[in-house]
Amino acid sequence: MTASTLLDNLTEQGAARPRPPRLGTRRAIAIGAIEVAESQRSSDTFMRARWKDRVRSSATPYLLIADDPAHPGRVRVLGPDARRPIQSVSAELLLDALQEVAQLPALHAVRRVAEDFLSAVSWSSATGKQA
Repeated sequence: MTASTLLDNLTEQGAARPRPPRLGTRRAIAIGAIEVAESQRSSDTFMRARWKDRVRSSATPYLLIADDPAHPGRVRVLGPDARRPIQSVSAELLLDALQEVAQLPALHAVRRVAEDFLSAVSWSSATGKQA
């Protein structure tokens, strides 16, 4: 699954609604209280610059994703806060996590994605397990 397919699936299932893309993104969606956008490039520098530009202009929690060129079926994820590194995660698992948070209030949705899902991914990466 690619980043684009992930966004397609969320939109087609009715879990997300399209948002206007911003500079450096191909497209964006809102899923519950979180905005998710597909970056035009996957480099760390490009993604961090686009993420910073976006969060400066809005209080909406934001995930920037891009295909991971080194690992088919995985996407690079930046957000929802600047303290997290860019992580490579299974696109399928991210899809599942975003579907789960679609109906949660904003604060709960961000915590679920940031603390539960992305922290688990960081832990599994450190231990060598695939997430």
